[in-house]
Amino acid sequence: GTRLKQGSSVSEEQGFETVAIKIFTYEEYASWKNEKEIFSDADLRHENVLHFLTAEERKVQRQYWLITAYHPRGNLQEYLIHHIVSWHDLWMLGGSLSRGVAHLHSDHTTCGRYKVPIAHRDIKSSNILVKNDLTCVLCDFGLALRLDNSLSVDELANSGQVGTARYMAPEVLESRINLENIESFKQADVYSMALVLWEI
Repeated sequence: GTRLKQGSSVSEEQGFETVAIKIFTYEEYASWKNEKEIFSDADLRHENVLHFLTAEERKVQRQYWLITAYHPRGNLQEYLIHHIVSWHDLWMLGGSLSRGVAHLHSDHTTCGRYKVPIAHRDIKSSNILVKNDLTCVLCDFGLALRLDNSLSVDELANSGQVGTARYMAPEVLESRINLENIESFKQADVYSMALVLWEI
């Protein structure tokens, strides 16, 4: 399966910078390609969305890499196992998660320019990283869907029922999601986010 490793990247101003390298196997090419395409949209950049650096195809090793910012506190699921969360921490973690999801779903950037909304479709505590300042960043966009108005109902239907069952909205679990309304995908994300907030 997909694995993470720590690496380093050269930066002209700072010398070496620690980075995270997410390694996909040959069989996971479709997930790597989707995540790379989502990250390639400059309008995705936000303080509560994982900072993407570059993607690489390692054809000899039959691997595909995504190189991103590294967050040593790890994912939210592990963080919650090992830390007692205060009300202040809850405010920091939950507020930043909400801002990240709002940015994904928004149809405009903070500058007011149009952007294509994105549905994450797999929001869960293991797909959220904790930064040193106790704010969160969303990561793992392998199942994400660009909610472009040009998508047909058939294209949306072919995107399939995806995600992690424990965090899925009832209408997604029961295959009753309204494919004619792209807002349905955002609503399913909000349900998943609410379960993460409850988990915190």
